Amino acid sequence: MRDAIAAEWLKFRTLRSNLYLLTSALIAVGLSAGVAFLVTRGFDAQQGADLRRFDSLGDGLGAGLPLAHLVTGALGALSITTEYGTGHISTSLTAVPARRTFLLAKIPVLVAVTLVAGQVLVFGMYAATTAVLGARAGTVLLNGETLGASLSEPGVLAGLLITGASMPLVALIGLGLGTAIRSTAGTLVTLIVLLLILPFAAQTLPRPLGDRIGAHLVGALPGQIAADGLLTPLAAGALLAAYPVAAMAAAAVAIALRG
Repeated sequence: MRDAIAAEWLKFRTLRSNLYLLTSALIAVGLSAGVAFLVTRGFDAQQGADLRRFDSLGDGLGAGLPLAHLVTGALGALSITTEYGTGHISTSLTAVPARRTFLLAKIPVLVAVTLVAGQVLVFGMYAATTAVLGARAGTVLLNGETLGASLSEPGVLAGLLITGASMPLVALIGLGLGTAIRSTAGTLVTLIVLLLILPFAAQTLPRPLGDRIGAHLVGALPGQIAADGLLTPLAAGALLAAYPVAAMAAAAVAIALRG
């Protein structure tokens, strides 16, 4: 297993698309800063009680998190679909004949890289939002929340850490889907539907149906682990873990049957 993991690390760091994906994830930080900038323009144009009618940006992850999740999911997908696409899967399975061992060897590399990248992205998005809001962040709104969350507020730091830790789980979803689908394009489309389109579609549904559906989707679960939402922290954590477990179970079956 150790040699298989070392081989996966070599493949991961020599695949240029991985570097490009990790770099593109920084766009998520820019998105968070951009949304905060637009809010500050509207905020500065208002006066008096109108300032309190703004919606809170919270920890500032709302705009950038779906993109960050998509990038980490794509990293997981490409770690296997590129091998199918280039035909190198035959060579890899010759070197590691135990197919499930070959699949499992990809997990430590993905988890290590995306855990670090995830924490950097999450705290980068938070820092960017906080920097753009400046002193406005402490404005108390009508719902009792502040325009921007502070790390000193209960649950904010825990929420950021949990969200960063969710990135490896999304990478495993990508790995599982990529192994089952075996197509880069098909897997990326599936990830886009799961991480971007479904959350958007849920927002367009009437309440409370849309809120209930949205609460069960991947991007909404980390925040509910840190603080009660429509789901309890225990239920949200179990569901967040269930997504990659289901994807990897499908991958294990697929690679055993088809290679």
